[in-house]
Amino acid sequence: MKKVRMTILMVILILTVSWLCEPMQAGIIMQDQRGGGWAILYASPTGQTFTAEDEYIQSIGFWLEDWNPTLGPLDITIELFQGEGIGGQSLGSAPVEGLYPGFDGFFDASFDFVRLEVGQMYTAILSSPNMRAAVRWFQWAPSEGGTPLYSDPYTGGDVIFRGQIKNYGDATFRVIPESATPPIADADGPYSIYVGDTLTLDASGSTDADDYIVSYIWNLDDDDDGTFETYAGGQAIFDVNYTYLESLGLIVGDTYDIHLKVTDSVGQSDTADSTLTIVPPIEVAVDIKPGSCPNPLNVKSRGVLPVAILGSQEFDVTDVDVASIQLAGVDPNRSSYEDVATPVADENECECTEDANDGYLDLTLKFKTQEIVEAIGDVDHGDVLTLDLDGVLFDERPIVGTDCIVIRGRHKPINPADINKDGVVNAADFAIFVQNWLQSSIVDE
Repeated sequence: MKKVRMTILMVILILTVSWLCEPMQAGIIMQDQRGGGWAILYASPTGQTFTAEDEYIQSIGFWLEDWNPTLGPLDITIELFQGEGIGGQSLGSAPVEGLYPGFDGFFDASFDFVRLEVGQMYTAILSSPNMRAAVRWFQWAPSEGGTPLYSDPYTGGDVIFRGQIKNYGDATFRVIPESATPPIADADGPYSIYVGDTLTLDASGSTDADDYIVSYIWNLDDDDDGTFETYAGGQAIFDVNYTYLESLGLIVGDTYDIHLKVTDSVGQSDTADSTLTIVPPIEVAVDIKPGSCPNPLNVKSRGVLPVAILGSQEFDVTDVDVASIQLAGVDPNRSSYEDVATPVADENECECTEDANDGYLDLTLKFKTQEIVEAIGDVDHGDVLTLDLDGVLFDERPIVGTDCIVIRGRHKPINPADINKDGVVNAADFAIFVQNWLQSSIVDE
C-alpha cells in the first residue's frame, strides 16, 4: 500500500515539475483599433512598446498600408529592442512578410529566434526607405479639454513617434505567441470556365481552429514569382469575370496551376493549390442560305435570311438553347428542326456546298434581312463578309460558328442626323430638331 502511495506521489511530482518547466502562454497581444496613419519614413523611428506576456513568440506585426502601389516593390523591417524606447539592446531585426502592391492590413515579421522575459517591456520599431509605406495607429486621449475621449486600448505600452514615446495612443499592432495554430487552406476545384463566363472561386472549406480567417488571396496566372495578385478580402467565395482572366494573360484551351493563400486574425497563413482550365467554346457548322453556294445577301430585301446550325453524329442540335442564338448580334424571329444541309468537308470558313440533307437533324433559323443589313453596316456590291453566330447549349456550354455571305447591292447606313431622310443633313433637319425640342417622344393618335 505504501508503495502504491509513493508511486502516485512521484507521478504527481513529475507532472507538477513538468508543468512548471513549460513556458507560460498568455495568448496574443492584439491592438486592432485604428484611426489615422503616417508614413514610416516621415515618423522614423516609429513603432510600439509592449509588455511581454509569453517567453517565446512567433511574430510581431503592424497594420500597414501602401499609399502608392504604382511605385514598385518595397521592403519593411521590424527591429526589436529590450526595454521601453530605442535606447535598449537590440534583440535583432526581421523583414515584414507577405507584402504586395496595394497592401492594407496586418503584416508580420518572424521573431521565433528571440526569448522574452514575461512582464518586461520591449519596443518594436518599423523601418522603410520609402515614403509610400505607412503604419496605422489609434489616438485614445485627445488633448482638448484634458479629458480622454476613449479608453486606452492597450495599457501595456505606447506608440513611438520620431523616437519619442507618446502616451496618448497606440499603434495598430500584435504579438503572436509561438503556440498559435495556423489556418488550413482549401482551394477546392478543379475549376473550369468558358469564354465570357464568370469564375467562382470557393475557399469556404478553409478552416482555423483557434482564430478566424480574415484574408483570402489567389494566384491565378500560374507564374513562378510567388505573387498572389487576386485579392478577395474576407470573401471565401469570390467571383472573377473573364475580362480579368484575359488581363492576366490566360489563354483559351490551357490549364493553369492556381494557388490560394489564407491568413487568420493573428497573421498566420497557409496555402493550397488547384487547377483552372479555360474551356474553348464548341464550334458548330453553320450554313447561311442552305442549298445555295455561294450565299448571296440582297441588301434591298425585305424578307428573311435563312440560316441552319447543322447536326451531325457528334452534335445534337436539340441541345441548343434557341433563345440564346445570335447572328452578327441579331436575334432570330423564328426557328424549326429539319434536315436541310450537309456540313462542308473543308474547314475554310467561306467554303460552301449545295448538298442537301445528310440524315441528321438541323436547327433552322430565320433572321430579318434588314436587321442583318443594319448590323453589318457600310457594304458594296460583291463584298464577301464573314458572319459570326454564337449561343449556348442548355447546359450553358457556349457554341460558335461562322459562314460567309456575298453582298448583292450597296448599303450605306443613314446618318441619324438626317431626320427627314432626304440624303443630306441640312437646315431642314435642324428645324425639325428645334421644333420638337423637349417634346414628349410619345405621339398621340
